[in-house]
Amino acid sequence: MITNISSIMIFVNDPQKSLSFWVEKLDFKIIKDMKLDSKIHWIQLAPSDSNVTSIILYPKSLISVKESKPIPVVIFETNDIEMTSKQLKNKGVIFSHGPLKSDLGKYMMFQDNEGNEYLVMERIEKK
Repeated sequence: MITNISSIMIFVNDPQKSLSFWVEKLDFKIIKDMKLDSKIHWIQLAPSDSNVTSIILYPKSLISVKESKPIPVVIFETNDIEMTSKQLKNKGVIFSHGPLKSDLGKYMMFQDNEGNEYLVMERIEKK
């Protein structure tokens, strides 16, 4: 099942300026800094002494007013995405995506009873 709140998305106008703020002023550390495609630059940060919950700086410019649903802002974590998917489906949870694989790892998206979407990512053990 879900084991943790992994990340929370923060929508920002300028991800690079926001990155400087979080790192220089709040002493956060960079967990991931990678390009997912030509538009999405994934910047994930956490407090220096924590690996439990992180923030992701997501460009506001990529959020369309025309979108019917907002993108997930809370990212949960699981140790086994396939097992968690089966358990949640057996309980009647509705999925909008996944489980799928990406450069970030395995993930899926589910909806709560009001249609809000949440992301679940499989925990990747650090080597």
